[in-house]
Amino acid sequence: MSKPKILLINPPLWNTYAPHLAIPLLAGSLKARGWDVRCLDLSIESVDWLVSRKGLLSLESLFEKRYRDSDSNLLPELERARLIYPETIKNIDNAKQTLRSFSGLQNHEEFLKAKITLRNALHFISASFPGLKFDLFANDLYYSARSSQAVLKAADDPEKNIYRWLFQKMLPPHLEDPNLGLVGISVSADTQLVAAITIAKLIKEIRPDIHITMGGNYTTRIVHKWKEPHPLCQLIDSFILYEGEESLPKLCQSLFNGGVESIPGHVYKKGDKLHHTPPQDVQLDEVPFADFSDYPLEKYFAPGPVLPTYASRSCIFNCAFCSIPFASNRFRMRNPERIVDEMEYQKEKHGSRHFMFVDELLTLPTLQGVSDELIKRDSKLFWYGETRFAPGLNEKISNRLYQSGCRRMNFGLESFNQRILDLMNKETRVDYIPKNLHAFLESGIPVHLFVILGFPGENKQETTRTIFFAEEIMRKSDEQYGVPYSTWGASPFVLDLNSPIGLNPDKFGIEIIPPKDDEDLALSTNYITREGISETETSELMEATARRSPYRPRRDANWFHRSSSREVEEEMFLRACYDTGLPKPLTCKPKLFIESIDNQYTWLEDDVTVLQSNYSFVDQKPKKCTLLYKSNRDYLVEIPGSLYKWEHWLKNPTPFKEQRDILAKTLKWTKRQSQELLEMLLRFELLICNKIPVSVEDIDSEELIFYQEKGVYEEFIEEEQQAILISTITGKSVTMNLEAYALWSLCSEGFSLIQNDKLQFVGLDHLPLKEIKNVLFQLAESGFVYLKKSKRNR
Repeated sequence: MSKPKILLINPPLWNTYAPHLAIPLLAGSLKARGWDVRCLDLSIESVDWLVSRKGLLSLESLFEKRYRDSDSNLLPELERARLIYPETIKNIDNAKQTLRSFSGLQNHEEFLKAKITLRNALHFISASFPGLKFDLFANDLYYSARSSQAVLKAADDPEKNIYRWLFQKMLPPHLEDPNLGLVGISVSADTQLVAAITIAKLIKEIRPDIHITMGGNYTTRIVHKWKEPHPLCQLIDSFILYEGEESLPKLCQSLFNGGVESIPGHVYKKGDKLHHTPPQDVQLDEVPFADFSDYPLEKYFAPGPVLPTYASRSCIFNCAFCSIPFASNRFRMRNPERIVDEMEYQKEKHGSRHFMFVDELLTLPTLQGVSDELIKRDSKLFWYGETRFAPGLNEKISNRLYQSGCRRMNFGLESFNQRILDLMNKETRVDYIPKNLHAFLESGIPVHLFVILGFPGENKQETTRTIFFAEEIMRKSDEQYGVPYSTWGASPFVLDLNSPIGLNPDKFGIEIIPPKDDEDLALSTNYITREGISETETSELMEATARRSPYRPRRDANWFHRSSSREVEEEMFLRACYDTGLPKPLTCKPKLFIESIDNQYTWLEDDVTVLQSNYSFVDQKPKKCTLLYKSNRDYLVEIPGSLYKWEHWLKNPTPFKEQRDILAKTLKWTKRQSQELLEMLLRFELLICNKIPVSVEDIDSEELIFYQEKGVYEEFIEEEQQAILISTITGKSVTMNLEAYALWSLCSEGFSLIQNDKLQFVGLDHLPLKEIKNVLFQLAESGFVYLKKSKRNR
């Protein structure tokens, strides 16, 4: 009798921009011992199918039912989904191709349009299930992953759990082989737990004979404390904690061939108790190479693909906020030759030159050894990873790293205050930080800074100092060093119950608020601190930081345009590899119609959707209105009232004058009001005219008059002496100093660059004309002002 077959599954939702390393490592170890293994990255397979024309079409009936049964509280998300759906369904498959291609990285405008389409697809998916917020990084579900009662209920509910609905279609074909004997499910994060248990529930329904085992970092952190059979044990037959390269083959041997005395890290039911065997370190240089052969590498959302690899396990340090050492045995390193052997092997097998080290920390010896080996072999590979600030990271080393192909380095900055670093037990010095960053940026290596704000005991001044430092490094990276690909990200402190601070709260001056009684799977919780900045104050400081620049566009200020995406490290790494530059936000192209267009034909652009809506995004309340949405620019125009009759005229070439008169009659507007609306639709290219507009570049700027655009909200912040403008049409916002705000105000009745009396009246006559012109044109490109030619010069 042949050996039973093994199926290893990576459940959603994990990183969709690159494969996860756990399953390929286990597959390599099993295959080296003669087991027949198949791997299924159900995370990328699920997302790829959902975010497709076929997947979105399959959601239509679910969405329509939810729309019919909804109350007014759901109108914003549902009406938005109705509006974006028609163009999304047409463009989503091409958008995915753009995002997955190197040519897409080079074509900035097409790349940004593809991201808008992807965002819209994710929103439609989210709107199809109650309580769902779906994106490419994580998802919020109706059922909480903090409660086993909720998780088990989710596993049986296709109406509220997208994974039960989806896996009923996707999973059965993978279970048909009668020789399939074991399914291993890897759960590395809480974002995967509901999907993992849903998989287990379906397997037990379809193939109750199959043994199900579960492992992974998250599994280790929740299962290690169980002493008695847990409710999840009714679906999971065994667990493997910590490392699985030795344990999983021994489990298979024990189940199907017998003769194994002990399986490291094995947890299983024994009577009315759970039996735990002690874990055992894996010898890293003896671990077979990761096997990605079953993974659909073309489906990940970053081109390349960017393949994960590793140089070490665990972490040599013991930071107060981190539980990684707790769940990963002792710190060990691989031999640099073995590391580069594997990188070259994967390059030959899969054709990829791009690698990310998934280590918690690349030590100085590892960085030196790997870079020297890559340079010695002239491997021509690109890679990135994470390290820490240390005295030995000088320019000589950073130059070697760049020469070896390093094109990004992540640093755990956390705080730019020595007192807070000491509280965190970071074991580093603030004075190392600027020197290390200078070395890397001078060598041309972009950096990413991880920041934790609001650590217990941190005060407002210390939080502000860290934010200012991170922003200043980003500015210097671009302007001083010519490295535009550096990034930083801040998050509020989260209390991990398995971290040193979670295990010794009194030492850090906090009082833990225990999780709710039914939250038996919670690994984090709230707390009360005796002193320091609150989470609310931290959020306010972050917002204030975004407003400091005198002219700083802020994306996603308007709710409708809000993005579900964020900076992607794989994308930024690849941009640095090929120096593609960074995509600039899509801008409006200022244009003029010099002559009358009354008799010219106008019609609706092909990519514009018209929707008679029951919700106003401008007033943010239920209200009948007509929405016009230009998908490839993400422009939204809202017209009060229902315009069923006018919609026909919009879609067919009609003289502008006739369009104006029909609109005025339908809305009971004046002809001037209707003309202004149609001219705005022409400016934002929702309407097309057979009269070609004139570029403003062809006209002397002194002949131009600047007017405030329609649909702009303004807010003046007295304490900061700044103003914020938000466009309901483009979704862009801008923060302005007093001088820029004064210029904007002059445009309310029309402003020309030759009107020195107006400039003098508002105290701006001292500014260079070039600076004034630049600000006005920036406002025009962001959709806050529009231009006309002076009648005197026509």
